[in-house]
Amino acid sequence: MRYLFYLHGFRSLPGKSAKVETLRSALPGIEVVGLDYQPHHPAIAAATLKRVVEEHGADNIVAFAGTSFGGFWSRWAACRFGVPGVAINPSMRPWQSLQPGTYGVYGSDETITVSPEDLEATRDYAVKDTGKLVTHVLAMDDEVLDSTRTLEMLRGHCDIEPILFEDGGHRFSRFDELAGLFQRIAG
Repeated sequence: MRYLFYLHGFRSLPGKSAKVETLRSALPGIEVVGLDYQPHHPAIAAATLKRVVEEHGADNIVAFAGTSFGGFWSRWAACRFGVPGVAINPSMRPWQSLQPGTYGVYGSDETITVSPEDLEATRDYAVKDTGKLVTHVLAMDDEVLDSTRTLEMLRGHCDIEPILFEDGGHRFSRFDELAGLFQRIAG
């Protein structure tokens, strides 16, 4: 079995994503898993990703893909395990773009508490150079993260030219248009 792991963003629910369903439709024969992990707790997130690779084998993983904070972790997992990654509107420096506090989870009564220590610890997992491993997708109208700044950070640190969309917003409403990209990566 071949797998693609989708890493949700900071305030999203695992596995309940329309993005996961879009990927499942676009990639028949590949098990698309909306990973249940805690992106705001770096040690836990990294341990979860390591466990996934150990259980499934890097050779069986088509890609790690994620949006926002999930994009941060897809970059890390791709570079750490040598598996392709897709980072959509990635949070490049969550220790700067997030603030400590308690946040609501979209579509749920759950909350997430983010400590200053956890935010600072994300620095240890930051990836600067992704070479040929990660494809970046940016919506230039991202209302949460400055996509122009993200683009500047990527220049010279990745061998694959970022895919730019004029619109799509932070949560990236044009995800279905990436089906071809994921099909190419899956081979």
